[in-house]
Amino acid sequence: MIVKGSAVKIKKLTPLDAVPFRHLMLEGCRSSVTDVGMMADEWGGENTLSVLVEKFHSVWSEPDHFILGAWMEGKLLGTLGFSRGNRVMSQHYAMLWAMHVDKDYRGLGIARTLLKEIIKESRGMRGLEMLRLKVRSNNEPACRVYRSVGFKAVGTEPKVMKLGNEYIDQTWMVRELTDIHKTSSEENEAIHGKSR
Repeated sequence: MIVKGSAVKIKKLTPLDAVPFRHLMLEGCRSSVTDVGMMADEWGGENTLSVLVEKFHSVWSEPDHFILGAWMEGKLLGTLGFSRGNRVMSQHYAMLWAMHVDKDYRGLGIARTLLKEIIKESRGMRGLEMLRLKVRSNNEPACRVYRSVGFKAVGTEPKVMKLGNEYIDQTWMVRELTDIHKTSSEENEAIHGKSR
């Protein structure tokens, strides 16, 4: 994909990426607090640079726990986290989290590119059957992106957050991975691109 004349590259983040990751997430807390779900001072206080470096070393460097980053010309534009269940009865699904795109680069397909890469990688993981995520229920642009790659809403959790006098609901969405033959041609095209 091309954004403003430059190619976007997708790669897993490492401890060396802790600074740009922290910067992007703090920007997200300020510009989209109800999507991140935490105030900037809360998130920043819990996720100091040293804490994030340790998380990248100890947790987010495993095959079943990682964060993808979308980069352009050395700048981190978007992220998407992946965490698979560790327990015997929860290894069939993974949670997606930390989906955030820099506010100046939204609407350019970066979120969709990250999702397509996660789905592609997930299909190669033995025993993984489903991806799950939750999204602010009235965030229609995000819901539309998730639906475009095959996610379906399965329920709404009411009043998950409250900002001032406003309650925020969250919608749970799932993407089945187990039977590619049940995937519509439109979804296959969204994930793998048009055949030539």
